[in-house]
Amino acid sequence: MEFNINHEPKENKYILYSFGKGSARRLQPDTYNSLEEAKNVAYRVYSSEMARIKKAVDYLLYTGNSNNND
Repeated sequence: MEFNINHEPKENKYILYSFGKGSARRLQPDTYNSLEEAKNVAYRVYSSEMARIKKAVDYLLYTGNSNNND
């Protein structure tokens, strides 16, 4: 997962590009009025993706341990 924030001086906007797989990947960049807003959105996307991955790993660990206890 990779994020890139560029400043567009002509419009005085910040453009957030998200690269990765799944829900983190954005086909079109998102535009924000401030750098802080763009950073907050990037952090939120990152946190959501990490929570999703943790949930999947926890499930695999749980089901893997359940199968070993049978």
